[in-house]
Amino acid sequence: MKKIAIALAGSLLLATATAQAISLSGEAGDDYAGASAGFGLGVPGLGANVSYSHGKDNNDVYGFGLGYTLPLGAVSLTVGGKALYLNQQHATDGYGVALGGGLQFPINRYLSLYGEGYYAPDAFSSHIDHYVEAKGGVRWQVLRPLNLDLGYRYMNIGGESGRSDNKVADTFYLGAGFTF
Repeated sequence: MKKIAIALAGSLLLATATAQAISLSGEAGDDYAGASAGFGLGVPGLGANVSYSHGKDNNDVYGFGLGYTLPLGAVSLTVGGKALYLNQQHATDGYGVALGGGLQFPINRYLSLYGEGYYAPDAFSSHIDHYVEAKGGVRWQVLRPLNLDLGYRYMNIGGESGRSDNKVADTFYLGAGFTF
């Protein structure tokens, strides 16, 4: 079993060895701002990213994600998970592991539709009831390294033991990103 696991991990790394990409992005909306950096994302294969989101009432979410992107014809499907640290202003800080993924569908050479969602139930988290994250929008590839995003972002930290939820984002946003 150990040899199979090593062979599987090695084949995933080799699958991403042909084309690597580094991405940097930021987004902002009403009472919300976020930034992320990724490696290997946007190309078929294994990818990783780190992210930071700041929302209303000084609620912060720090994340480290791993995902695997699969090409399905023109559509790219990513499945994966995120380890999260949740810094809440009016509650105990918590952490969780959220599972989910995303889709990207190109409309033409310059425009694409995208969406993603992640969820951490109570069983995968501590000091929170649950965590929900979703976003979707339109991406415009202005020049080869630069893209602009217009979309909607929802992030919510479910309150534990009858406490109210802490929304990090529930807003439209404008974002920009670079891929090298």
